[in-house]
Formats: sequence, structure tokens, C-alpha cells
Amino acid sequence: MKRNNLAVLNAYFKCQYFELAKDAIIYQQFESYYNEQTKDYQYGLGIIELSTNQVLVLGLANEMDNHISFEQLLSQMPNLSLQNVLILLALVNNKPLPTFNPYNRFENYPSQFAIELLKDTNGYVLFRYQLMQLLSSCLRVEENYTKQLVAYTRQYNNRCASVLKKLNNLYLPDGYCLADLLLNYTLVGNDNGFFGFVSYPRYQQAYQFIQQSEKYLTA
Repeated sequence: MKRNNLAVLNAYFKCQYFELAKDAIIYQQFESYYNEQTKDYQYGLGIIELSTNQVLVLGLANEMDNHISFEQLLSQMPNLSLQNVLILLALVNNKPLPTFNPYNRFENYPSQFAIELLKDTNGYVLFRYQLMQLLSSCLRVEENYTKQLVAYTRQYNNRCASVLKKLNNLYLPDGYCLADLLLNYTLVGNDNGFFGFVSYPRYQQAYQFIQQSEKYLTA
């Protein structure tokens, strides 16, 4: 695996699960972000700054995944730009293929329309707003309004069978099938034939991580 100067940050940060019931302070940190949802989960996932014990809240879970790709993704990240850190935070608990690098633009990408729309994430569909934009480019006028786009995006993440089936009949302006795009260019879809989930960009956490990281790189 190719390493860069940001790999040094692995000595200062760690991505880990926290048992929410065992630490009231940790629970409060996750509750401040997820509100009442927090009580329904056993674990919180976050990035901890080792010297200060500050936690970047990333997600909730009822079981721990033994593979967290934070170290690999951080070692691949070319710089601390906001967009790169947003990608890092979106993918940190996923299982990328050995050849997967979310910071590199694809060669021979099948849809010119999609690669332009998804240029900030190098062709990958990672965020809810991106899925909404893709849906908007495909849907008929009577379905193409914000409330419906939000509903379809939520149903997509909830694995609603009717919406997943609908994707097979939606085509981007250049003729590429939206279902094929989501199967091949979401992280989960790269190796097992499933649609990947989409999330909200974590701007607040990204800015905090950049601020915390810069002091170690300039010391």
C-alpha cells in the first residue's frame, strides 16, 4: 500500500467503537448528535484524538465490525482538503477492495454525465445529495420534486424493494442505467453486487479533523 505524509496521523488518531452504556460522557457526546436514536444502540463509532481524548462522532451500531478502514484510507489520502476528509469520514467503517482508492479518478468510467456530477468523489456515489441529483436527472416531471426525491433517497437506504426495482428502469441523460451505476460505483457494490448506502456529508467533523490534524503536520 502506498503511503503518504498523512500516514503519520495514524500515530495521533484512532477509529474505534465505544460501549455507550459504560461511559456517560461518551453517551452524551453521541446523544448530542443523534438525540433519542442513541438509546437504541449499544455502540458508538468515532475517531479519537489520542492526546486529548476528543471524539469525532461518526455513527451508531449494535455490533462491532472488526475491520475499520481508517488507517488505510488515511494513508491513501493525498491532502487534508475538505472534500478528501469528507470522503474519509463517509467511508471509514467500510471494507474497500485492496485496489480501491476513493481519492483517484476512475479510468474508462462508463457515464460522462455521472463522472461530471460526481467529480468531488471521483465517480463514487457517497452522499444523499448526490443520489438526489442522479434521481432528478432520470425521473419524470411528476415525480421530480424535492419531497419525492428525499422520500426515494430514504427508501433507497431502507432497502425498499419497489424503489430498488425502479432503479432498473431509470436512465441518466447519456443512457447509462442508474441501477448499474449504483451497483458498481458505491463502495458496497464494488465486490458483492449490492447497492451501497448514502450518507450526509459530515462538514462539522471534517473541519474539526482538519484543525486537529494540522498541528501534528506542522510541528
